[in-house]
Amino acid sequence: MENIIFQKKFYTKETLRHIPKAPGVYQMVDKDGLIMYVGKSKELYSRVRSYFKKSHEFEKLNRMVMFVETIEILVTETHLDAMLLEIQLIREKRPLYNKQFKKRDGYVYLCLANNSVFSITNDKGSLVSYGPFRNKEKVEDFKNFIEKISPITSFDNRISFNIIPKRISNSELVETQLFLGELLKTQKQFPLFKRMLERRMIELSESMEYEKAKFIKDGLESFAYIKNALSGNGEVVYLCPVGQRYKAYLIRNLNIIEVEYLNGEEEVETFKSSVGYQEVIDDVDFQLVIYHELKKNPEYVKK
Repeated sequence: MENIIFQKKFYTKETLRHIPKAPGVYQMVDKDGLIMYVGKSKELYSRVRSYFKKSHEFEKLNRMVMFVETIEILVTETHLDAMLLEIQLIREKRPLYNKQFKKRDGYVYLCLANNSVFSITNDKGSLVSYGPFRNKEKVEDFKNFIEKISPITSFDNRISFNIIPKRISNSELVETQLFLGELLKTQKQFPLFKRMLERRMIELSESMEYEKAKFIKDGLESFAYIKNALSGNGEVVYLCPVGQRYKAYLIRNLNIIEVEYLNGEEEVETFKSSVGYQEVIDDVDFQLVIYHELKKNPEYVKK
């Protein structure tokens, strides 16, 4: 991946004590030069040494360690760089003992369809689409829930929806899609919609309509998944200390658009305004890594 700077070093089981206490990626290599496993860590010294200190619960791991001849270390500037580099290397090298990140498929999108509220596709295509999402089952649950409570309309800070499934007209379909398009694009009405669904669930439960109340409860779970998956949309700068400077990642919709080195927070706005629009292909593996890193280190996030 572009903008990932690293230093490559080689170690053996006898020289593990010299591994740096720094973030980066490690590659376990056998005597024939085959990379068997790729991993990453915030602190390479402790992580790599842990493989050789004790017997492991999984026999597969014990077997791999037995065949390690060399440990190739790629020291990165930040933990985020290490996580992104790990994905890239696993896809490139396809190590025997790695399972995650080898495939780039398996992601789905919610699309506004012509003759129904939503369709689910594996390709963003030219349709009005939202995502990508990794959990297809949750997306299907959300799609089914929305279709059953349609038509949905919004007026004067109120959202109207249906509990008993009904056939909707073409005009109601258009109105429902307008509401959903705005909901998924901006997420502004998520809190209001959630409150109204919860209120209706309580009303149904109090009137002992438990089956309908459970229907809404289940719908709220899929609703929460979609909201969380889309919550990274927007623009932020992730400002990570590197020595006496900061490594600044301009992130839009969980995609890294530009990376620059700044001297301080006062340069963030200038950095943001200097970068124009760029078309980026969504990659959920990278986006999930970025999403979790932003959540774990809110003090580094500058909006």
